[in-house]
Amino acid sequence: MSRILPDMTGCEPTESIFDGWPVFPEVMEHKIVPAVRQGEGRKKAGNRNEARMIEDHTVRYSQVARWLHWTIALLVIFNIVGGIFHDALGKAFPVMPLHKAAGITILFLTLARIAWRLSHPAPPLPSAMPAWEKLAANATHFAFYALLLIVPLTGWVMTSAGDRPLTWFWLFDIPKFAVTKGEAVVDISRGGHGVLGLLFGLLALLHIGAALRHHFVLKDGVLRRMTG
Repeated sequence: MSRILPDMTGCEPTESIFDGWPVFPEVMEHKIVPAVRQGEGRKKAGNRNEARMIEDHTVRYSQVARWLHWTIALLVIFNIVGGIFHDALGKAFPVMPLHKAAGITILFLTLARIAWRLSHPAPPLPSAMPAWEKLAANATHFAFYALLLIVPLTGWVMTSAGDRPLTWFWLFDIPKFAVTKGEAVVDISRGGHGVLGLLFGLLALLHIGAALRHHFVLKDGVLRRMTG
């Protein structure tokens, strides 16, 4: 017992809350108080972990949304680069069949992403974010969805008027629209496809810059919502 409790010589007992039993202040300080503090520390740590788990669940996009986002993003980057440099690549790397197939894939993945978004709302933006910045973020996302639909559609219409086959990565044929060269819809699609593609590239650079600003400058966790 002497190795467990401190020397009680000369110590006076005090009133106890335990049915009148005397309690020495030194015992309270040596054993009971640290134990209580340790228990409170564990409780606080548990609460923090629980809060972090809840926050991780609520502020991050779902796994399906993240998969759709990054798959579409990679395909878009490939198509923008391929669309700009396909003339320079020429016959060395026939990029246009891949460009067309990737565009059709982007279109249908975007439709799936919109359907998923309607049934699984996006996590809220940080409460400290200014109202104008939230408005800009929402407007940018709306513009992305519009371009993700319009750019592939214009390419599909433009290709449908040509004689070359349209396949999905050489696995199967993709149906063409019943249009011919010289029709207004074909001419509008041809002119709009390139311009909207460049606009898409500029918007993508703006989006990437904003995401990096949130991650490295503001450090508000916005980028982590989509990185998992």
